[in-house]
Amino acid sequence: MEVSNFYIIGFCVFVAFWVSTALIPILLLVAKRKKLFDDGNGFHKLHDGLIPTLGGVAIFTAFIITFSASSFADNIQGYGYFISASIILFAAGLKDDLIEISPTKKLAAQFLATALIVFGAGIQFTNMGGVFGLESISSWVGIPLTFFTIIVVINAHNLIDGIDGLSGSIGVLASLFFGYWFYKVGIYHWAAFSFILTASILGFLWYNRPPAKIFMGDTGSLIIGFYLAILAVNFVEYSTLVTDVVYWQPSAPIIVPAVLVVSLYDTLRIFIVRALKGKSPFEADKGHVHHHLLSVGLSHGQIVIFLLSLNVIILGSVIVASNFLSNTWLLVFLLSISMALFPTNRWKRNLLERFSTGKWEFNELDEIETSEPVPMPEEVYSNHEKEESEELKIVQKV
Repeated sequence: MEVSNFYIIGFCVFVAFWVSTALIPILLLVAKRKKLFDDGNGFHKLHDGLIPTLGGVAIFTAFIITFSASSFADNIQGYGYFISASIILFAAGLKDDLIEISPTKKLAAQFLATALIVFGAGIQFTNMGGVFGLESISSWVGIPLTFFTIIVVINAHNLIDGIDGLSGSIGVLASLFFGYWFYKVGIYHWAAFSFILTASILGFLWYNRPPAKIFMGDTGSLIIGFYLAILAVNFVEYSTLVTDVVYWQPSAPIIVPAVLVVSLYDTLRIFIVRALKGKSPFEADKGHVHHHLLSVGLSHGQIVIFLLSLNVIILGSVIVASNFLSNTWLLVFLLSISMALFPTNRWKRNLLERFSTGKWEFNELDEIETSEPVPMPEEVYSNHEKEESEELKIVQKV
């Protein structure tokens, strides 16, 4: 039976990848003819030129067609509710990519989709795994916690979609991890769900690698975040229902934020920083971790590799530490190692810049701290040109 599932899942993965890859050229042609582009305007935009934002259409279509056509979909309780929730988020994301919708309407769509999953498909937390001393929890606690988790994961994944390849790569890493565990414990329908999602994203990433020919847009980031959130909730739930096959299985409630640490930690940090500055948590700026890494001169591809490596290091550290720490202390360890390793303050950015460039000379300017945002490379260049122009005027007057 296991061998049969292995080949069926493998075939589904091939189909999903092929469909996703085949759809992108068609979407590029449609975008060109209908002039459906992201023009790069806006303070937080990090690209130039006209680039389509329809990549999420390929990811969604490849996943839904492949998984729905497989026998694994029959094992998903309330699969009709899942399809309905997916369509709601897909429609909201596509509309935002084409004509933009307000954050309130986008959030309303997320709540509606989550409600269908929680009340229709019955996906919700019932166990905290010993975090803060809590084990089994009532639906009065589990349902709000599930809503909070799904909404946070959706928006966190949406917020890191700022540079070529980052959101998709994080999605691939997370779905592969969940798929590995589900397959190992014999929960093949969720394993197939995970691996088909991986293949659908990979087909898109072939065209999204720097320099990107297409973006996933909100259509893709919302859908991927939603599916990862569903996998995360099921991962925690099933970890308490099946026999332990790995020593870190009882730590599933903390393994989840470790798997998604890049998006979750960055979102938590940016919300706190904005709140302390009296700004709206939803106000766009250039304070995300990938903006900090761009400011030290790393390319999009280098940033993706760096953050994926950081994600793996933190996840691996948490898995090893789970053998010695309770889940409550493991959560403290996760927060501590994330604060230590993410390059989101001045001295860590300076250290990273010197390491990447090989220049280790220190000077007195390195000790100067400022509350102003770190200028982006293009901003630095513009300021330099302005200074040269002013100097030229002074020379001409003399």
